[in-house]
Amino acid sequence: MRYLIFTIILISSYYSNAQLADSTFLRMFKNSDMIFTGVLKSKYQLPTYNECSDEIRLLIEFDLTEIQKGTRHMKMQIETSDTTFKMNKEYLIFSKKIKTHDNKVFVKTYSEEVCLNCVNHGIKTVYKIIDKRPFATIKQPLDPNNLMPQGCGCH
Repeated sequence: MRYLIFTIILISSYYSNAQLADSTFLRMFKNSDMIFTGVLKSKYQLPTYNECSDEIRLLIEFDLTEIQKGTRHMKMQIETSDTTFKMNKEYLIFSKKIKTHDNKVFVKTYSEEVCLNCVNHGIKTVYKIIDKRPFATIKQPLDPNNLMPQGCGCH
C-alpha cells in the first residue's frame, strides 16, 4: 500500500509541474473521487507509518469555495507529501479516496494554485468538462448557517 501512495504522489508531482492537455484533465476528472477549490487553512505533520522511513506525511485542511465533483462539505482534509502548499492560498485539488492502514483517506492526485492574475488552465478545463456533461454541476460548499436543523425544532 505504501508503494501505491508513493506512486500517486510521484505522478501528482510530475503533473503539477506542467500544463496538461484537456484529455489528461478529462482522465483525471473521471478517476477522481473529489474535485474542489479551497483555501488552505491548516497543515499538520503526521507520523510516518514506518519508523525507518523518511517519507513526509502532511494532513492539509481546506475551507471549500467550490465543489466540481463529489459530495458537499464545508471543509476537506487531504493527505499528501507535497510541502509546496502555502497558507491562505486557493488551490484546485483532484483527490482520490484510498484505504491505507485500515483508514480511508483522500490523497491529492493533482493540485494547482488558483488566483485572479494566474492563467488557471486547470480550473478552466474543469469548467469545460462540467459544461459538456448533462448532469454535472458546480456545487457550493455547505454553509454552517444553512445546515438542515437537527431535532424537532420545537424548543
